[in-house]
Order: sequence, then structure tokens, then C-alpha cells
Amino acid sequence: RVYLIFRRLRIANPNTKKKTIQDWHLFILILIFLAVDIGYLVIITALPSTSLSRIITEVKHEDGRVPSLVGKCVSPNKLICLGILIGYKCIELLYGLFLAFETRNVKIEELNESKFIGFCIYTIIVTVIALIPVGVFVSDQTIWYAITGLAVMAVIIVILSLIFIPK
Repeated sequence: RVYLIFRRLRIANPNTKKKTIQDWHLFILILIFLAVDIGYLVIITALPSTSLSRIITEVKHEDGRVPSLVGKCVSPNKLICLGILIGYKCIELLYGLFLAFETRNVKIEELNESKFIGFCIYTIIVTVIALIPVGVFVSDQTIWYAITGLAVMAVIIVILSLIFIPK
């Protein structure tokens, strides 16, 4: 909304039609992004080559070794599907960077959140880059889930703090 309002002011063409941006326009945009994500998940889940692999491992316990069953989703198309997902999410992040860049010179302090948005995107990118070695070198699924979960929670806390605390 901020981008569209200030873009129109920057163009300042008297022949352009004034168009109000309603809340439902923003909800539709969010629903489009959500529909693409849900559609992707449905398609990936419905692929006939996707299956559940059960791996039995033994976990050390004080009473001895306890067998543990770990389920893992496997697919020969895993890298292609992951590449599509990462590409789409990178496009979303680049779109957010574009909007933050375009609204960086807004004079109204309450509407100028471009620095915070840029830092949020930076935090996401640094966390993803830091988690790549974890996914490669950590073989224990429990430790991998714990590290990834803690990283996701930390990123969410940072992002929400950056967006809501200054207001």
C-alpha cells in the first residue's frame, strides 16, 4: 500500500486515475501467496514417487540401547522440488527487498519501515546460510530438528521484535 501510494506521488501525472487501495486488495495478495504455497505442497505430496522411509536406529539410554523408529520422506525428485521451493521463496524475498528499496525515502516515519524490513530479510538469509552446514554435517535427526527449530524461533522473535517494538 505504501509503495503504491508513494509511487503515484512520484509519477505525479495528472491524467492518472486515483484508485484507493482497500484492505481486501491486500488480503487477496496474501491469499494468492498462500494459494501458491498450498498448491506447491499439494503437488509435491501427491507425486507418486514420494514415499515414507522408516529407519530403525538405536539410541543410547541409561538402561541400555533403545530402538528408535525415524520416518523420513524420500523422493527421487527431492532436489528438483527443493530447488523450486527455494527459488520461489528467494523471489518472494527479492520482492520484499524491492518494496523496501522503493519506499526507503518516505518522509512519514510511521510508514518508513524499509530499514527494518531489510534487516529482517538479512536475518532470514544469514540464518538459512548458517543452517546449510547443519543439514549437511549433522546426521542425527533429533539434533537437526532441535537446531533448526531453535533457529526458526530465534528468527521469528527477531523479525517480530524489529517490526512491532519500534511502534
